[in-house]
Formats: sequence, structure tokens, C-alpha cells
Amino acid sequence: MALSIENEVIDTVTKAIRAVYSTVKIYDDYPDITDTLPCVTINQAEDSTYQPSMTSGNTENHILVAFDINIYTNKSEGKKQEAKAIANTIKTSMSGMGFIRTFNSPLPNPNDISIYRRNMKYSAVVSNDKHTYSM
Repeated sequence: MALSIENEVIDTVTKAIRAVYSTVKIYDDYPDITDTLPCVTINQAEDSTYQPSMTSGNTENHILVAFDINIYTNKSEGKKQEAKAIANTIKTSMSGMGFIRTFNSPLPNPNDISIYRRNMKYSAVVSNDKHTYSM
């Protein structure tokens, strides 16, 4: 049976965000975000075998997982601060699960430059018993 923690990660991050920012929309796909701001997208970007822990019989003992998270906001004032505050909540949640942040930066939103976008990437190695190891 293939190991997956995607649902657990999305649920944990969603609960953390909603506890502080009840109006933020959260998606696990790539929606048209123009009418739902502020919003966060959480997508599993990688799920691959962690080869150093494979057995000689090619048994998968750990996976390498990565998540790509985007924050979008269009407040007339303070959109950068709002995105950073939401990012901090996400950081606390992901770090609490044992993930390492590998990227965190504003990125242009070419479809609508009035929308501020912050992108974050997290990764970890996860064992069959769902123990998370920072890399």
C-alpha cells in the first residue's frame, strides 16, 4: 500500500489558518482565485521514494514529500502584511509537522498585478508509520 500524508497535511494547515483567519478560502487545487480573496492553495508537489532507505527487495520505507503553498490577497492597503501573517501561521503549522521550508518569497501574479502572491515550499521525509523527518 502506498504511503500518503497529503490529506493530513492539508487538514492540519487548513485548521491552523481557519483558527486565526476564518474568512480565508483554502483550496487543494488551482482554482480561479479572482473572486475568493484572500485565499491559500496547498498542493502536494512531490511524492517520491526516498531511495536511501529502500531495502534490497525494493521495499519503500520512506517517501520524500513536498508541498507548494500560495497565498493570494488583494487588500487595497496592507496586502503584503496580510500575506506575511498568513504565511507565519502556515510556517508554524508545517514546522510543527516536521517540514522544512525550502522557499518563501513574493512572486509576480501576471494574470492580475493588483493581487499580491506569496509562494512557500516545504519538504520532509516521511516513514511508513508517518513519522516526519526534516531534511
